[in-house]
Order: sequence, then structure tokens, then C-alpha cells
Amino acid sequence: MQPNTLLTSKVVVVTGASRGIGRAIALSASQSGARVVVHYFGDDATTKEAEELIKEIEQGGGQAVKVAGDIAKAETAALVRERLFESLRGKC
Repeated sequence: MQPNTLLTSKVVVVTGASRGIGRAIALSASQSGARVVVHYFGDDATTKEAEELIKEIEQGGGQAVKVAGDIAKAETAALVRERLFESLRGKC
């Protein structure tokens, strides 16, 4: 079976990526070749979950960065955007 390369050279931002549907989307995007910006709320539970997700993505050969915070706040959205641009420049 050939690997899925649909998202090779793309960066995917997933909000709420530490669990549930967001986690599944982040893993699927990584498995399809994307670099992933993993956003999560930032409390103790979601931090641990996001770190486990990043580890799983990297063990599968993918690349990911994490961004914590309340996505409804402008500073969090700006940080997500900054990490996205860093990823596009290949720094993730």
C-alpha cells in the first residue's frame, strides 16, 4: 500500500487538537504528509494530551508544533498564526 501524500508540503492548523475529533484530524493530516500546528487549551490535562499527540506524530515520521491558549483570545490566534508561518518556512 502506498503512503497517502495528499497533504505533502502543506501545513494544517488544528484547533482543539489534544483530544477527540481534533486529535483524529491532526493524526490523519500528519499521516497524509502535512506538518501540523497542534492547538490546545493549555490546562494540565490538555497539555499532557497535546504532548502525547506530538510524540505520536513524530514517532510516525511527521512534524508538529504545539500552541496553547484560548483560541477566542486575539493573542492566542496571533500565536497560532505565527507558528503557522514558521512551519511554512520549514522551522517546525
